Amino acid sequence: MAIVAGVDFGTLSVRVSIVDSERGLLDSAIAEYPLHRKREDPEYATQAHEDHMRALAAATREAVKKAGISGHQVQAIALDTTGSSVIAVGKELQPLGQYYLWCDHRAKGEAAEITAAAHREGLEAIKWCGGVYSSEWGFSKLLHWLRQNPSKRSEFVSAFEHCDMVAATLCGISDPKKVKRSICAMGHKWLWNRALGGLPPEEFLVKVDPLLAGVREKLDGEYAASDQIAGTLSKYWAEQLGLREACTRYGPELKRGSQRWETSSTRLRRAPEPMSGP
Repeated sequence: MAIVAGVDFGTLSVRVSIVDSERGLLDSAIAEYPLHRKREDPEYATQAHEDHMRALAAATREAVKKAGISGHQVQAIALDTTGSSVIAVGKELQPLGQYYLWCDHRAKGEAAEITAAAHREGLEAIKWCGGVYSSEWGFSKLLHWLRQNPSKRSEFVSAFEHCDMVAATLCGISDPKKVKRSICAMGHKWLWNRALGGLPPEEFLVKVDPLLAGVREKLDGEYAASDQIAGTLSKYWAEQLGLREACTRYGPELKRGSQRWETSSTRLRRAPEPMSGP
């Protein structure tokens, strides 16, 4: 018998379901968090990382309580998040603002510039992501953030997709270089392709905008698939969630654009990425 906590981050709330390998669903709980929008800018949609983590802790504790089990009985966490939600971070992975949520389309101008530059420069990566770079994707949102936050540029250390940021936080990782990045999330969304040398070359990025100088190196690190170990649940987050420190995480993909991590024993690794519908 194995008991798993399934975590699904949605646009307005996080749901935690406690599932027994023999008895099935034991119980579940939901905790909400605010979505920040602006009447004067319909493209604006952000959320705070701390709100996500606070809600996760509350929902996990409530779900465990309703299931009538001890948190120490949970052997794994299935972690699923929204995709195309990007956040800029400073030292020790401290957020420099809020997530540009998947439905934030302020970067449509930047997306058009990247698309034009990719075709002009003959960037091979643009061919296998439909020929058009999206305003929902990483470089568009990061470039928009860099342009709109000149006072924070000197603090910028890296940027992360929602799935990688939550996983790193739960593992207690503070060094951006030690965060394992999802190959799925970094693929078409950041134009990463192992066969093409990883991310787009520095020369291409600075032709889009000189503000992207050095960003390629800041996004460097280990790009992981489902068979790679990513880490373990930290003591701090084990206490916050009411689980045991050795608890691990595994995650199925549940919705459009979602990303997830898989774990085995006390290890965290990336789960396979089937195509998802709208």
